[in-house]
Amino acid sequence: MAHMAQQEGEDVARRAFKLKAFVEHLQDCVSSLERCSKPVIAAVRGGCVGAGVDLICACDIRLYTHDAWFTVKRLTWGLRPTWGRFNDCHVYARWVRELAYTARRFDAREAYERGLVSAIEPTAEAMRDGALKLASVIASKSPVAVCGTKAALNYSRDHSVEDGLVMQRIWNMAALQSEDVGIAAAAAAHMGGRGKTQPTAFSKL
Repeated sequence: MAHMAQQEGEDVARRAFKLKAFVEHLQDCVSSLERCSKPVIAAVRGGCVGAGVDLICACDIRLYTHDAWFTVKRLTWGLRPTWGRFNDCHVYARWVRELAYTARRFDAREAYERGLVSAIEPTAEAMRDGALKLASVIASKSPVAVCGTKAALNYSRDHSVEDGLVMQRIWNMAALQSEDVGIAAAAAAHMGGRGKTQPTAFSKL
């Protein structure tokens, strides 16, 4: 990026447009995780530095090992926010500002206390198993409902409450007609309110 900004003999405006396109590409790579219609689970062991922090912030669920650590180094390297996701991560805003300004290192426990992580596991194996278990639970649900839930959560974050309600009404005009509703209801009724549901086979999207 620095090399692109310092090329000699090229028109400044054209160089600026090239840099803009390059940064847009970087941002799009990270944002693709959030745009994915299915929930994305991040599992972190050891160091997570710079753009890695932005990547996990674009994920829906985050699991870490107890020895995981994080740092946002861009200010140390003379860069302002580029990838974008850490700035928008919906945790304590003042804490995010402090980390962005100081580029200091923080550990898994601090990340957990600030809401950046869903769970801390003692070993890499336990973290992997936990991630796979979560994925299995989510995959057992109606894919229409799962994708609709992620779409609603992402939409509501960037819009007013009323806009979010309108979006949900429009979505449900189709989703409530899904065969999955009847299948899930029948499975729940079969278990008689015992807190568990019968394994069901939903059609793939």
